Amino acid sequence: MQFPQTVLRRLPLALFVPWLIAACGPIYSTKNIYTAPDSVSTRECVRDCKAETQDCVDRTERRYRMCEREDEEQAEDAFRRYRRAREEQKLPLKKSIWDFKSMGCSSYQTEYKSRCEAHYDDCFTDCGGRITPKRECVMFCEE
Repeated sequence: MQFPQTVLRRLPLALFVPWLIAACGPIYSTKNIYTAPDSVSTRECVRDCKAETQDCVDRTERRYRMCEREDEEQAEDAFRRYRRAREEQKLPLKKSIWDFKSMGCSSYQTEYKSRCEAHYDDCFTDCGGRITPKRECVMFCEE
């Protein structure tokens, strides 16, 4: 018996997806619970921590936007050179501007934001606060 090509191409996917779903156990996420001692000095200290952290996040956002602008400009320049070369050779374009983007800025943003958050956690505990990690099921939970 001969199977059509499309059936044979889809068969591995049809077998893989149910296996993947069955193999997934619960997925957990950890969230922090912040508990600060209730005093005027502690509240002021924590307020300073929040302000410092917000400054850190704002700086990170500015750097990210600047990185994105530079990446965009470099990609546009590279794409212009590519397009000019293809036109001179009378060849069709096979790439778009997206092929020339480095995409390195998003990892930069993630890394620095996590540093800002880590700084806040250190500052919060230095103020006398307590951070309690709480593990929660977010997917494939058994009720």
